[in-house]
Amino acid sequence: MNPIPSQVRHLRRPPDARWFMARAFLPKARGLALPALELRLAPATAPAADLQAYCALTGQRAGATLPLGWPQVWGFRLQMALLTDRRFPLPIWSSLQVRNRMLQHAPLAAADAYAIGVRPHALRRLDKGVEVDLHCALHDRGGQRVWESLTTFYWRGRGSAQPDAAPPRAASPVLDAAAAEAARWSSGHGSGWRFGALTGDYNGLHWSDRYANAFGYARAFHHPPRIAGQCLARLGVDAQAPRQQLDLWIKGPVFYRSDLVLRRQRAGDAELFALQVGADPRPALVGRWAPADASTTLDEGAQVRG
Repeated sequence: MNPIPSQVRHLRRPPDARWFMARAFLPKARGLALPALELRLAPATAPAADLQAYCALTGQRAGATLPLGWPQVWGFRLQMALLTDRRFPLPIWSSLQVRNRMLQHAPLAAADAYAIGVRPHALRRLDKGVEVDLHCALHDRGGQRVWESLTTFYWRGRGSAQPDAAPPRAASPVLDAAAAEAARWSSGHGSGWRFGALTGDYNGLHWSDRYANAFGYARAFHHPPRIAGQCLARLGVDAQAPRQQLDLWIKGPVFYRSDLVLRRQRAGDAELFALQVGADPRPALVGRWAPADASTTLDEGAQVRG
Protein backbone atom coordinates (compact mmCIF):
# COMPACT_ATOMS: atom_id res chain seq x y z
CA MET A 1 0.00 0.00 0.00
CA ASN A 2 1.09 3.56 -0.59
CA PRO A 3 2.43 5.43 2.43
CA ILE A 4 0.02 8.08 3.71
CA PRO A 5 1.84 11.42 3.89
CA SER A 6 2.08 12.69 7.45
CA GLN A 7 2.46 16.24 6.19
CA VAL A 8 0.63 18.00 3.38
CA ARG A 9 2.08 21.33 2.33
CA HIS A 10 -0.47 23.55 0.58
CA LEU A 11 0.83 26.03 -2.00
CA ARG A 12 -1.07 28.93 -3.54
CA ARG A 13 1.25 29.21 -6.55
CA PRO A 14 3.88 27.02 -8.25
CA PRO A 15 7.23 26.99 -6.39
CA ASP A 16 9.78 29.56 -7.55
CA ALA A 17 12.68 27.86 -9.35
CA ARG A 18 15.18 30.25 -7.72
CA TRP A 19 14.06 28.97 -4.34
CA PHE A 20 14.20 25.22 -4.96
CA MET A 21 17.30 25.27 -7.18
CA ALA A 22 19.24 27.18 -4.51
CA ARG A 23 18.02 24.72 -1.90
CA ALA A 24 19.46 21.85 -3.96
CA PHE A 25 22.93 22.75 -2.66
CA LEU A 26 21.99 22.19 0.99
CA PRO A 27 23.02 18.97 2.80
CA LYS A 28 20.66 16.02 2.41
CA ALA A 29 19.14 13.68 4.98
CA ARG A 30 21.10 10.54 5.82
CA GLY A 31 19.90 7.13 4.74
CA LEU A 32 17.35 6.44 2.03
CA ALA A 33 14.04 7.06 3.78
CA LEU A 34 11.61 8.98 1.61
CA PRO A 35 9.91 11.93 3.30
CA ALA A 36 6.24 11.46 4.21
CA LEU A 37 5.37 14.68 2.44
CA GLU A 38 2.88 15.74 -0.20
CA LEU A 39 2.95 19.09 -2.02
CA ARG A 40 -0.43 20.37 -3.20
CA LEU A 41 -1.07 23.30 -5.48
CA ALA A 42 -4.36 25.14 -5.00
CA PRO A 43 -6.94 24.75 -7.80
CA ALA A 44 -6.23 26.93 -10.82
CA THR A 45 -6.80 26.98 -14.55
CA ALA A 46 -3.88 26.23 -16.85
CA PRO A 47 -1.91 29.46 -17.49
CA ALA A 48 -2.86 30.39 -21.05
CA ALA A 49 0.55 31.78 -22.01
CA ASP A 50 2.37 28.71 -20.68
CA LEU A 51 -0.03 26.33 -22.41
CA GLN A 52 0.42 28.18 -25.70
CA ALA A 53 4.21 28.04 -25.29
CA TYR A 54 4.05 24.29 -24.60
CA CYS A 55 2.00 23.70 -27.74
CA ALA A 56 4.32 25.88 -29.82
CA LEU A 57 7.40 24.02 -28.58
CA THR A 58 5.91 20.55 -29.11
CA GLY A 59 3.83 21.12 -32.23
CA GLN A 60 0.60 20.13 -30.52
CA ARG A 61 -2.62 22.08 -30.92
CA ALA A 62 -4.22 24.12 -28.18
CA GLY A 63 -7.95 23.49 -28.00
CA ALA A 64 -10.89 22.99 -25.66
CA THR A 65 -9.06 20.16 -23.86
CA LEU A 66 -5.56 19.95 -22.40
CA PRO A 67 -2.96 17.74 -24.14
CA LEU A 68 -2.18 14.48 -22.35
CA GLY A 69 1.40 15.55 -21.57
CA TRP A 70 0.60 19.06 -20.34
CA PRO A 71 -0.19 18.21 -16.66
CA GLN A 72 3.24 16.55 -16.37
CA VAL A 73 4.82 19.86 -17.37
CA TRP A 74 2.45 21.92 -15.22
CA GLY A 75 3.18 19.84 -12.11
CA PHE A 76 6.91 19.42 -12.63
CA ARG A 77 7.80 22.37 -10.40
CA LEU A 78 6.24 20.45 -7.52
CA GLN A 79 8.40 17.44 -8.40
CA MET A 80 11.48 19.67 -8.46
CA ALA A 81 10.53 21.15 -5.09
CA LEU A 82 10.10 17.68 -3.60
CA LEU A 83 13.40 16.39 -5.01
CA THR A 84 15.26 19.39 -3.55
CA ASP A 85 13.60 19.18 -0.13
CA ARG A 86 16.26 18.62 2.55
CA ARG A 87 14.39 15.53 3.76
CA PHE A 88 14.59 13.92 0.33
CA PRO A 89 17.70 11.73 0.67
CA LEU A 90 19.15 11.88 -2.85
CA PRO A 91 20.74 14.85 -4.67
CA ILE A 92 18.84 16.16 -7.67
CA TRP A 93 22.04 16.91 -9.59
CA SER A 94 22.90 13.22 -10.07
CA SER A 95 19.40 12.05 -10.97
CA LEU A 96 18.28 10.78 -14.37
CA GLN A 97 14.64 10.62 -15.43
CA VAL A 98 14.27 7.14 -16.93
CA ARG A 99 10.54 6.39 -17.16
CA ASN A 100 7.23 8.16 -17.12
CA ARG A 101 3.70 6.75 -17.05
CA MET A 102 0.66 8.97 -17.58
CA LEU A 103 -2.98 8.02 -17.24
CA GLN A 104 -5.89 10.29 -18.14
CA HIS A 105 -9.17 9.23 -16.54
CA ALA A 106 -11.43 11.87 -18.12
CA PRO A 107 -11.27 14.69 -20.66
CA LEU A 108 -9.36 17.70 -19.30
CA ALA A 109 -11.33 20.83 -20.14
CA ALA A 110 -8.83 23.65 -20.62
CA ALA A 111 -11.14 26.19 -18.98
CA ASP A 112 -11.60 24.18 -15.76
CA ALA A 113 -9.61 24.59 -12.53
CA TYR A 114 -7.51 21.71 -11.21
CA ALA A 115 -5.57 20.98 -8.04
CA ILE A 116 -2.17 19.29 -8.42
CA GLY A 117 -0.49 17.05 -5.84
CA VAL A 118 2.92 15.37 -5.82
CA ARG A 119 4.23 12.80 -3.32
CA PRO A 120 6.82 9.99 -3.13
CA HIS A 121 5.38 6.69 -4.28
CA ALA A 122 8.17 4.10 -4.15
CA LEU A 123 11.88 3.52 -3.67
CA ARG A 124 13.69 0.51 -5.11
CA ARG A 125 17.24 -0.65 -4.52
CA LEU A 126 18.80 -1.96 -7.73
CA ASP A 127 22.08 -3.81 -8.14
CA LYS A 128 23.87 -0.64 -9.31
CA GLY A 129 21.73 2.17 -8.00
CA VAL A 130 18.42 3.43 -6.66
CA GLU A 131 15.11 4.27 -8.32
CA VAL A 132 12.42 6.54 -6.92
CA ASP A 133 8.89 7.01 -8.28
CA LEU A 134 7.08 10.30 -7.73
CA HIS A 135 3.30 10.30 -8.09
CA CYS A 136 1.59 13.37 -9.54
CA ALA A 137 -2.20 13.71 -9.65
CA LEU A 138 -4.64 16.24 -11.08
CA HIS A 139 -8.01 16.64 -9.35
CA ASP A 140 -11.03 18.58 -10.57
CA ARG A 141 -13.15 20.94 -8.48
CA GLY A 142 -15.19 18.02 -7.17
CA GLY A 143 -12.06 16.25 -5.93
CA GLN A 144 -12.20 13.60 -8.66
CA ARG A 145 -8.81 12.38 -9.89
CA VAL A 146 -8.82 13.02 -13.63
CA TRP A 147 -5.14 12.52 -14.51
CA GLU A 148 -2.07 11.01 -12.84
CA SER A 149 1.52 10.03 -13.54
CA LEU A 150 4.44 8.10 -12.13
CA THR A 151 7.85 9.60 -12.89
CA THR A 152 10.85 7.36 -12.22
CA PHE A 153 14.25 8.86 -11.39
CA TYR A 154 17.49 6.87 -11.18
CA TRP A 155 20.63 7.47 -9.11
CA ARG A 156 23.79 5.49 -9.74
CA GLY A 157 25.41 4.07 -6.60
CA ARG A 158 24.06 2.78 -3.28
CA GLY A 159 23.21 -0.48 -5.03
CA SER A 160 22.15 -3.61 -3.18
CA ALA A 161 23.33 -7.21 -3.33
CA GLN A 162 19.66 -8.11 -2.88
CA PRO A 163 17.91 -5.75 -5.29
CA ASP A 164 14.19 -5.16 -5.19
CA ALA A 165 12.01 -6.58 -7.92
CA ALA A 166 11.60 -4.34 -10.94
CA PRO A 167 8.06 -3.11 -11.65
CA PRO A 168 6.22 -4.93 -14.46
CA ARG A 169 6.73 -2.15 -17.00
CA ALA A 170 10.38 -1.37 -16.27
CA ALA A 171 11.46 -2.95 -19.56
CA SER A 172 10.49 -1.10 -22.72
CA PRO A 173 8.86 -2.76 -25.71
CA VAL A 174 11.07 -3.52 -28.71
CA LEU A 175 9.80 -2.49 -32.11
CA ASP A 176 10.23 -4.79 -35.09
CA ALA A 177 13.06 -4.01 -37.50
CA ALA A 178 10.41 -3.36 -40.14
CA ALA A 179 8.51 -0.79 -38.03
CA ALA A 180 7.18 1.95 -40.28
CA GLU A 181 8.80 5.35 -40.41
CA ALA A 182 6.35 7.96 -39.10
CA ALA A 183 8.34 11.18 -39.42
CA ARG A 184 11.72 12.81 -39.88
CA TRP A 185 12.71 16.23 -38.60
CA SER A 186 15.60 18.23 -37.22
CA SER A 187 15.83 18.65 -33.47
CA GLY A 188 16.77 22.29 -33.94
CA HIS A 189 18.67 24.32 -31.40
CA GLY A 190 17.80 26.44 -28.42
CA SER A 191 14.54 27.08 -26.56
CA GLY A 192 15.81 24.93 -23.68
CA TRP A 193 15.63 27.93 -21.37
CA ARG A 194 12.12 28.70 -22.60
CA PHE A 195 10.92 25.15 -21.92
CA GLY A 196 12.71 25.24 -18.56
CA ALA A 197 10.53 28.21 -17.66
CA LEU A 198 7.50 25.93 -17.98
CA THR A 199 8.86 23.10 -15.82
CA GLY A 200 11.23 24.92 -13.48
CA ASP A 201 14.02 22.65 -14.74
CA TYR A 202 16.79 25.07 -15.73
CA ASN A 203 19.48 22.39 -15.79
CA GLY A 204 22.32 23.58 -18.01
CA LEU A 205 22.27 20.23 -19.81
CA HIS A 206 19.25 21.54 -21.70
CA TRP A 207 20.61 24.87 -22.88
CA SER A 208 24.43 25.02 -22.64
CA ASP A 209 26.80 22.96 -24.80
CA ARG A 210 29.70 23.90 -22.56
CA TYR A 211 27.89 22.72 -19.45
CA ALA A 212 26.85 19.48 -21.17
CA ASN A 213 30.45 18.89 -22.30
CA ALA A 214 31.59 19.09 -18.68
CA PHE A 215 29.34 16.12 -17.88
CA GLY A 216 30.55 14.06 -20.84
CA TYR A 217 27.79 14.86 -23.34
CA ALA A 218 28.47 15.90 -26.92
CA ARG A 219 26.20 18.94 -26.59
CA ALA A 220 23.03 20.17 -24.90
CA PHE A 221 19.81 18.20 -25.35
CA HIS A 222 16.04 18.50 -25.12
CA HIS A 223 13.89 18.21 -21.99
CA PRO A 224 12.18 14.76 -22.20
CA PRO A 225 8.58 16.11 -21.96
CA ARG A 226 9.21 18.40 -24.91
CA ILE A 227 10.52 15.69 -27.23
CA ALA A 228 7.73 13.33 -26.11
CA GLY A 229 5.20 15.99 -27.07
CA GLN A 230 6.83 16.40 -30.46
CA CYS A 231 6.52 12.65 -31.03
CA LEU A 232 2.82 12.61 -30.10
CA ALA A 233 2.15 15.54 -32.42
CA ARG A 234 3.64 13.60 -35.35
CA LEU A 235 2.00 10.27 -34.53
CA GLY A 236 -1.52 11.64 -34.81
CA VAL A 237 -2.89 9.53 -31.97
CA ASP A 238 -6.44 10.17 -30.77
CA ALA A 239 -5.70 13.17 -28.56
CA GLN A 240 -9.42 13.53 -27.83
CA ALA A 241 -9.79 10.02 -26.38
CA PRO A 242 -11.61 10.51 -23.05
CA ARG A 243 -9.39 7.95 -21.32
CA GLN A 244 -5.84 7.36 -22.51
CA GLN A 245 -2.44 6.32 -21.25
CA LEU A 246 1.16 6.96 -22.24
CA ASP A 247 4.26 5.05 -21.16
CA LEU A 248 7.69 6.54 -21.90
CA TRP A 249 11.12 4.97 -21.54
CA ILE A 250 13.90 7.57 -21.71
CA LYS A 251 16.94 5.77 -23.10
CA GLY A 252 19.31 8.61 -23.92
CA PRO A 253 19.65 12.30 -24.79
CA VAL A 254 18.02 13.87 -27.82
CA PHE A 255 20.76 16.29 -28.79
CA TYR A 256 20.14 19.63 -30.44
CA ARG A 257 21.21 19.97 -34.08
CA SER A 258 20.44 16.31 -34.81
CA ASP A 259 18.37 14.49 -37.42
CA LEU A 260 15.53 12.57 -35.81
CA VAL A 261 13.65 9.53 -37.13
CA LEU A 262 10.40 8.40 -35.52
CA ARG A 263 9.22 4.84 -36.12
CA ARG A 264 5.86 3.36 -35.18
CA GLN A 265 4.24 -0.05 -34.83
CA ARG A 266 0.68 -1.06 -34.03
CA ALA A 267 0.18 -3.58 -31.20
CA GLY A 268 -3.54 -4.26 -30.77
CA ASP A 269 -5.13 -0.96 -29.81
CA ALA A 270 -1.75 0.46 -28.72
CA GLU A 271 0.68 2.60 -30.70
CA LEU A 272 4.34 1.77 -30.08
CA PHE A 273 6.98 4.27 -31.16
CA ALA A 274 10.73 4.78 -30.99
CA LEU A 275 12.84 7.86 -31.70
CA GLN A 276 16.35 7.57 -33.15
CA VAL A 277 18.90 10.38 -33.00
CA GLY A 278 21.37 10.83 -35.84
CA ALA A 279 23.14 7.66 -36.95
CA ASP A 280 22.65 5.88 -33.63
CA PRO A 281 20.44 2.82 -34.25
CA ARG A 282 19.51 2.65 -30.57
CA PRO A 283 16.34 4.57 -29.67
CA ALA A 284 16.69 7.56 -27.36
CA LEU A 285 12.99 7.39 -26.50
CA VAL A 286 10.52 4.52 -26.60
CA GLY A 287 6.82 5.02 -26.01
CA ARG A 288 3.50 3.25 -25.86
CA TRP A 289 0.21 5.16 -26.28
CA ALA A 290 -3.15 3.43 -25.87
CA PRO A 291 -6.75 4.20 -24.98
CA ALA A 292 -7.59 3.32 -21.38
CA ASP A 293 -10.69 2.06 -19.61
CA ALA A 294 -12.11 2.47 -16.12
CA SER A 295 -10.11 -0.50 -14.79
CA THR A 296 -6.70 0.87 -15.89
CA THR A 297 -4.44 1.88 -13.00
CA LEU A 298 -0.89 3.08 -12.46
CA ASP A 299 -0.52 1.46 -9.08
CA GLU A 300 2.04 -1.35 -9.24
CA GLY A 301 2.38 -1.54 -5.47
CA ALA A 302 4.47 1.01 -3.64
CA GLN A 303 7.68 -0.42 -2.24
CA VAL A 304 9.41 1.99 0.09
CA ARG A 305 12.42 1.08 2.18
CA GLY A 306 15.56 2.75 3.41
